[in-house]
Amino acid sequence: MNDSQVPESILVLSIRNRTKAVPYPGSGIRADGHENYGFKPLKGRIGEVESIPEVQDNPALSNALKALNDESGLFFTIGCEKSCNQESAGFWMRGFLEFSFNYIELVTDAQNYFKLFFDFTHLFWELPPEAVVQYHFELEGSTFTNVSVNGFTVVVWITTLPLPTEEATKKAWAWALDTLVKYLKSLPINPALRGRIY
Repeated sequence: MNDSQVPESILVLSIRNRTKAVPYPGSGIRADGHENYGFKPLKGRIGEVESIPEVQDNPALSNALKALNDESGLFFTIGCEKSCNQESAGFWMRGFLEFSFNYIELVTDAQNYFKLFFDFTHLFWELPPEAVVQYHFELEGSTFTNVSVNGFTVVVWITTLPLPTEEATKKAWAWALDTLVKYLKSLPINPALRGRIY
């Protein structure tokens, strides 16, 4: 195999033509068999993270929710999901983390999310590649009903390539999620920011 055939990680940004309310209620069992449990406000309540059904068997996802919902952080989380799947080529994993800035002036300007994607992409390219993954950032409109503001959130889907074992697949996915969360936690907060959402 020559260098041009070696798989590389892919980072993609897209914009969804839809808007949803935050917070939102649960919707029960979906067509894919998973349940939408609804939005749970975790900002400043990281002790409640372990009660979230989606994280109970995934330490990386649990750690991500705790890190991004820290009281002093720039973001809050909105939703998450993951699944580890098996096929003839091996195991692969896919899941998402949805989050938002926690300040009104930041959520109302989509360019703040474009900058997140741009800066994370350049940081990722400089890292030693521990796994080949795809990050798909999906920007979508949101109405933050508790503060009566229209703005944006971002859903980041992370997908691995097929790997020989379930353990290796989960490790690759966790590395990709941890890399994203470390970047988000490294961003400074401007002390002049006002208008917290949570």
